[in-house]
Amino acid sequence: MLFGSSYYPERWHKEEWKKDALYMKDIGFTFIRTGEFAWSSFEPEEGNYDFKWMDEAVKLFKSYGLKVILCTPTAAPPPWLTSKHPDILPETMEGKPFVPGERRHYCFNSLVYREHSYRIAAEMAKHYAENDNVIGWQIDNEFGGEEFICCCDNCENAFQKWLKSKYKTVGELNKCWGGIFFSFEFTDWSEVNVPHGHNTKFLNPSFKKDYLLFCSDSMRDYIRLQFEALRKYIPTKTPVTTNRFSLFWGDLWYDHAMDKELDVVSFDNYDLEPSLAAFHHDYYRSIKPERPYWVLEQGCGINDIWTDPKELLLQTIQTAARGAELVCYFSWRQINYGVEQDLYGAVLANGSPGDAFSSLKSACTWLNGEGSVISQMERHNEVAIVFSYESSVTWQTNHLISHVKYVSEMYETFYTPSFELGLGVDFIREFQNLSRYKLVLIPMHIVETPGAVETLEEYVKSGGIVIITGDFMLKTQNNHRIYGEKINRMNSLFGIEHEKLLYITGDKPTAVKLEACKCAEEKEYSMHGYYNRFSVKNTEDLTVKARVTFPDIHAGSPAAIERKIGNGKLLLIAGLPSAQWVKHELKHLAADAGIKTFEMLENTEIIKLFRKDGKSGAYVIINKQNKTLNMDIGDDKISIPAMDYRFVEI
Repeated sequence: MLFGSSYYPERWHKEEWKKDALYMKDIGFTFIRTGEFAWSSFEPEEGNYDFKWMDEAVKLFKSYGLKVILCTPTAAPPPWLTSKHPDILPETMEGKPFVPGERRHYCFNSLVYREHSYRIAAEMAKHYAENDNVIGWQIDNEFGGEEFICCCDNCENAFQKWLKSKYKTVGELNKCWGGIFFSFEFTDWSEVNVPHGHNTKFLNPSFKKDYLLFCSDSMRDYIRLQFEALRKYIPTKTPVTTNRFSLFWGDLWYDHAMDKELDVVSFDNYDLEPSLAAFHHDYYRSIKPERPYWVLEQGCGINDIWTDPKELLLQTIQTAARGAELVCYFSWRQINYGVEQDLYGAVLANGSPGDAFSSLKSACTWLNGEGSVISQMERHNEVAIVFSYESSVTWQTNHLISHVKYVSEMYETFYTPSFELGLGVDFIREFQNLSRYKLVLIPMHIVETPGAVETLEEYVKSGGIVIITGDFMLKTQNNHRIYGEKINRMNSLFGIEHEKLLYITGDKPTAVKLEACKCAEEKEYSMHGYYNRFSVKNTEDLTVKARVTFPDIHAGSPAAIERKIGNGKLLLIAGLPSAQWVKHELKHLAADAGIKTFEMLENTEIIKLFRKDGKSGAYVIINKQNKTLNMDIGDDKISIPAMDYRFVEI
C-alpha cells in the first residue's frame, strides 16, 4: 500500500523542502500530491509558463525516494484570467455571480475556460511527460464541491443544444416535459431558459431533472477534455484520476459513474464516523470494482479538541481493509494564512512533528509490515444495494417530498443497519450482476428501468432475497407517474393490487406506523416518504408482515408483505421504514440466506477479508469506543482495547 501527503512547495521556502522530505521518509511516505491550486504559480501571466520551481521540488523529493502525483490547477483560475474573461465566472440558481478569492469559480460550459483548461493541462503534461518520478495525475480538484449549479448564459446556450440533441423536436420536448401544464410549451429552442430565479422549488420537475442531467454531462465533458489533454503526452501506464469527496457535501446532481472512464476512482475521506466512512469507501470502490481505488485526501489534522490522534491510525486501518491501494493525507504542514489556516497537518507550521505524526507512522509501519497481508486480500461481499442515479435526481426534483434526501436515506436507513450487522456491502448500478449476491436491497428506485421486473423475478426465483420499497419504478424516465400495464406487471410480481401512491409530509414523519407482527417484536415503527397503498391479491405464497395503525383512514392496510417466488423471497415495504426495522428484517433475511451477522456496537466495525486462494480469510475489527470490546469470532473470544484494532485470521 502506498502512503503519501498533499504538499505545496510554492507555499514554503525552498530550504524547508528538505526538512519536510526527511520527516516524510521517517513516517514511511513514498509520494507527495501537489499542484491543484497553483495555476498562478505555473502561469503567472497568460502564456508565460514557469515550471522551474516545481522541477526543483520534484527533483529534491526524488532524491529522498518520494514520487509525485501531479494535479492540474484548474479548480482555481487566477485573477488575470477571470478579469480578462469575466464570462467564465458561474452564476447560481438564485442569480448570484461568483468572484475570485475562493475556488471552483468557473462554468463547465464556458468555451473560453475550456480552452484555457486544455492548454494548461497540455503544457503540464508535455513538460512532465518524460519525468519518471511523476507516477499519477489528478484532474482538477473535488468536482461537485462547489455546492451550486451554474445557470449562466453559457449554460443556457449549451442546455438548448443538449435538449435539441436529446429530443430532436420542440414538440417532443413539450410532450416529455408535460409542458401543457402551466402553459410551459415552446415554439423554438431559443425560448428554453435555465432554472433561474427566486422560486425554483416549484418549477416543472421534468425540466429540473433534465437540467441536472445536463449539468452532469457538462462536468463529464469537461473532465474528458482534460483527460484527453493529459493523455496526448503522458505514458499510458501513468494513471489519471480525479478526487471526489463526501456525497453529503452538496446535492447529488452528477453521476459518479463517469469516473469509470478514468484509470482509477479516487475520493477524499474526512469522515471519522466508522459507518459513514465505510459507506463512502464501499460506494466509491464499487464504481470500478475491477481496479483498486485511491484515497487522495484523508484528514490528518487534529484540530477538534475532542479528537484522539489514534483516530488517524484506525482510519487508515479501515481505509486499507476496505480496499484502497493508496492513501494521501491532507495536509503535510499547517499553513498560517488563507481559508485553511486552522487545519492542522502531520507537522506544524514550523515543520516540527504534530500530534498526528506518531499515529501516521504507526499506521504506515504496521500496514507495510505485519499488516501488509491486507493488501493481498479481497472482499467477497454477499449483500448489494442498488444505486440508481436516475432515481436520485428524480427524488431531488420533487418539491412535495423534498424532505427525503436520496443519498442520506440510502446511508441512514439501509446502509447503516447493514454496517451494524457486520455485512459486507457492494453498491451496484441498476440491476447488474444480481446473481453474485445472496441479498439485495433496492430502496427508492422510483424510475422505471426496461427489463428490470423480469430480471428481478428471475433472480428471486433462483434463490435470491430482495428488500424493496413501495415507490419502485412508479415514475418514467421523464418524471411522469406510470399507470396501466406497467403497474399491472409489478402487481403480478409482488402479488398485490396497487391502489395509489401517496406521500407522508416532512412535518409528520410518523404519520404512518407499522403494526408489529411476529417478525417485528410487537413494536411499532415509523414510515416516511412515498407510501404505496395496496391490497393483497394472492395470499397462497404471501405473508403480510406489518399493517398500518395510524392514521386511522389507512389503518389495517398492508405496510409490508413477503412473497415467496421460486427458491427466493421478496420483501416489499410500502414506504421508507425506520432504520431499526430494516436492521431487524436484515438480520432474519441474512440468516435465511446463510450470511453470518454480528451485533456491532456504536463506534465499532468488522470487515471480512478473503485470501486470493479462497482457502482462508481474516477479520479486521476496529474499536473506537473508550472501553474494551469483547467479541466471539467463531470459537474464539476476542478482546480489543479502547481505540485499537485486531487482525484475526480465520
